[in-house]
Amino acid sequence: MVSFRKSLLLIGLLVLVAGLASAQVPQPLSCTANAGVPPLARAEGLAEEVGQVVIECRGGVRAAQDTLLPTINVQIFLNTNLTSRIYSATSSVGGSEALLLVDEPAPAIQRLCPDINAGCPARANYTGGDSIAGTELTYSGTDYAYSSTVTYGQFNVFRAIHGKQTVQGLENSATFLGIPFNPPGTAGVRTIRIANVRANASQQAVLGAFGLPGSIQMVISISGTASLPLANPQLTVAFVQPGLLFTAGDKVFNQCDRPTGDSPESSSYYFDVKFQERFGTAFRVRGTESQNVPGQIYNTESMFTNTATFGTSFGYASQATQLRAAFTGIPTGVSIALVPLSSTLALASSSGFVSGSTTRLSISSQAGAAVWTVTGANPNIIEAIDVRVYVWWGATTTPGTGTATVRGDYAPQSTVNVATTGDAVPRFLPSQVTAGTFTIAPCQTNLLWPFVSNQAGFDTGLVISNTSLDPYGTVPQEGICRIWYYGKTAAGATLNDWIETDTVKAGEQFIWLLSASNPGAGFQGYIIARCNFQYAHGFGFISDLGAQKLAMGYLALVLDGQKTYADGRATRTAVRSETLGQ
Repeated sequence: MVSFRKSLLLIGLLVLVAGLASAQVPQPLSCTANAGVPPLARAEGLAEEVGQVVIECRGGVRAAQDTLLPTINVQIFLNTNLTSRIYSATSSVGGSEALLLVDEPAPAIQRLCPDINAGCPARANYTGGDSIAGTELTYSGTDYAYSSTVTYGQFNVFRAIHGKQTVQGLENSATFLGIPFNPPGTAGVRTIRIANVRANASQQAVLGAFGLPGSIQMVISISGTASLPLANPQLTVAFVQPGLLFTAGDKVFNQCDRPTGDSPESSSYYFDVKFQERFGTAFRVRGTESQNVPGQIYNTESMFTNTATFGTSFGYASQATQLRAAFTGIPTGVSIALVPLSSTLALASSSGFVSGSTTRLSISSQAGAAVWTVTGANPNIIEAIDVRVYVWWGATTTPGTGTATVRGDYAPQSTVNVATTGDAVPRFLPSQVTAGTFTIAPCQTNLLWPFVSNQAGFDTGLVISNTSLDPYGTVPQEGICRIWYYGKTAAGATLNDWIETDTVKAGEQFIWLLSASNPGAGFQGYIIARCNFQYAHGFGFISDLGAQKLAMGYLALVLDGQKTYADGRATRTAVRSETLGQ
């Protein structure tokens, strides 16, 4: 019995010793990257923020007290150009606004390493030293005392170098150099956060099968004096989707009409254009200096910012979301006013407007563009805003004719798809999609007499009436008519000739005999007349001489109309006139 108890005691002792021995075996260092839920990036964007990446490391052997910490170089690659703003640029490299944060430092204890090339060397310090209040296992506590060339201090935020390295035409890389890294050992987690990365989303905007969005991928490479094994070095950091839907109608206004109202804003001629976001965060405000909580989602155009630590440059957007309506081909003499209508989306005028007015478009060389800045947006709903476009010309002005086009885009527009020091962030490609038009149509009427003759003893009498004088308040119009003859002479010769009338005033007619006008006797064919007033109507009367045996009269056909065909064609003349039933 005693022998058995001694055996149990011995076994227990062996188990205890084995357990103590195994407890002293360190857990191998392992790191895992996580991009969370990848955000949506606008396919129009050249400098879109991608999702932040968090690397969590566990295990490893901690550095001995007061020894110089090993360092790591963290290099990131995108499958598109990396377009975070560059500062302190040289011919080959430049400091980027892309940031690396260690151990999720709170805003008050965020410290930016001043050296982007060599980093900020540090020694292990488990006794406190020159520390900032915190815990032993965080960079913001007693774990490290970072030493620069002058003083000891703690740095937990590091800037990247944007390398001008071109890989298949892409400037797609940034590197964080010399990051001191102490494995967390058996208790705790060491966290590395990569933030403030912008990308050219337009390069990945092609939709896949079934309309699936494109994606932006990040590959992470870690090197240096420390070995930091990363289990999943490739992550999806954004999905790419078009962010803006712009729609506008087509309108036709007659040149000879007069819009009511004594200013563009009071014109009775108008149409609406609409800016609508395609996902809830496609329209954003600029953001402020308080965006300094690691991992917090702000839904603004700015990224991670901290004025007290980084100044007013790193992470800040150049502007909030801007919406741009661009007009080209504006007929001469036309004024345009644009007025945003009520919406949950708040806008402020930015540029493109005549000085002293909040709505009138500044027009130069028949073109102009109005830009609004988003001052209030709700990320939880799809927002849209209608902008009313007023078209106006004064009572004493006869505008030119033609068709103006309007296109809606994000602003500012750019074709710079690489990282720079001076270009706006965000910035956008122009869409080159024309969404709407308005046309100033000439005040004309086109008439067709399908058969006329003065052969074989017949003649044709013709009349054009200017019916713009009426009891309905129509503005009287007047103008000349050009009359074309198409047909053959009695001798068989093909004829294509024309005559021009004097001015036909409102309420008057132009009357003529076919035989008494050019082309003269012996003509048979058809006639087309174009009159420079809107309400012209015609009549033809064919008879033998003296109308003794045979006579026939008919109304001239109006070639104009309202119809627009599916392929975009209007009527033969592209003029809108008064079409009467016969």
